[in-house]
Amino acid sequence: EVRRRAGIWSNYNSGLVCPNDASNMFSNCTNLTTIPLLDTSNVTNMYQMFSGCTNLTTIPLLNTSSVTDMRYMFTSCSNLTNIPQLDTSSVTNASEMFYGCSKLTTIPLLNTSNVTNMNSMFQNCTSLTTIPLLDTSNVTNMYYMFWRLYKFIRNTIIKYK
Repeated sequence: EVRRRAGIWSNYNSGLVCPNDASNMFSNCTNLTTIPLLDTSNVTNMYQMFSGCTNLTTIPLLNTSSVTDMRYMFTSCSNLTNIPQLDTSSVTNASEMFYGCSKLTTIPLLNTSNVTNMNSMFQNCTSLTTIPLLDTSNVTNMYYMFWRLYKFIRNTIIKYK
């Protein structure tokens, strides 16, 4: 069910090579449960790359060192249980990155030092119990960032009240 857009995929001996703009590459592939090995070393845009992949449970390790846009990257991946370590050091926009990932319980450590937009980043991640410390020194938008994180609020904020 993986969508093929002109010029996106080329055969590679160890997997599939992604272009610089991988936005919407797997968007709304609702029957997708796993992701093939991907060479993402040249990708700068992962906008909605896996958005709406409602049956996706895990993501493989991805080279995200050049990515600046991760908006909506995993939005509505409601069965996603695990996120690998991601190099987010170049990311400036992480708006709604994990929005609606209702089965995620933890998030890996993220370098958010260059992020300016975290709007709704974890909204509706209702099973999320821990979030690592985030550098928000450059963030200008955090609206609804922790909206409906009931378990996180109960286990973290109320616990230390």
